[in-house]
Amino acid sequence: MMNAEGLEATMQQTMPPATDPLAGLRIAIADATRERLDILLSALSGAQQVITIGTVSAPQVAQAVRDGDCQVLILGADDADEAFATELESLMKTLNMPILVFVERAGPDAAAAFVRQGASAFIVDGLSPSRIAPIIMAGMERFRLVSALQNELIKSKNELSARKVIERAKGLLMEQQKLSESEAYDSIRRLAMARGKTVLDVSETIIGLSDVLPKRHG
Repeated sequence: MMNAEGLEATMQQTMPPATDPLAGLRIAIADATRERLDILLSALSGAQQVITIGTVSAPQVAQAVRDGDCQVLILGADDADEAFATELESLMKTLNMPILVFVERAGPDAAAAFVRQGASAFIVDGLSPSRIAPIIMAGMERFRLVSALQNELIKSKNELSARKVIERAKGLLMEQQKLSESEAYDSIRRLAMARGKTVLDVSETIIGLSDVLPKRHG
């Protein structure tokens, strides 16, 4: 096992009982304090794999998490200060996984700030072995829910953007080719089928070429 100052990750592998809620999980713990690491390790004995990293420095943590193919990251620190928040922010941009934060001390606004940054859990002075597994499971579920909402939001924005492009292309055809709305859409759809493209692709092409499209008069 490494000392608190080291950067090299160490690994604990076990054969957990099938009924353990942590069974099958690969978890990384990043913390420079030996006492917290020991508490977490004892509480996570049912996990498939636990990697410990004696620093919260984002580059080293991210690399160790990737190397260990981890599913959950636990960050531990004495204080939820600005430096620690900066490391979390960097990790949130790098890693797409539940990140749970355990700290000894934090200001009154720290929990809200860290959750807004993307932490799936933020626990102050609550490193009780019996609570860790439920906190991890709740954090993982929160991450799944937030990710699903974000994906739905992205999907909705993309669909709205696509509809705007198609409507604009229809409008151009209606204006320049003197077509009805249904005729304009049918024209776009036929072009898409003939060229093996999507309606959106063809619409974007029409918009790009709108200045040179011939106009129908009469």
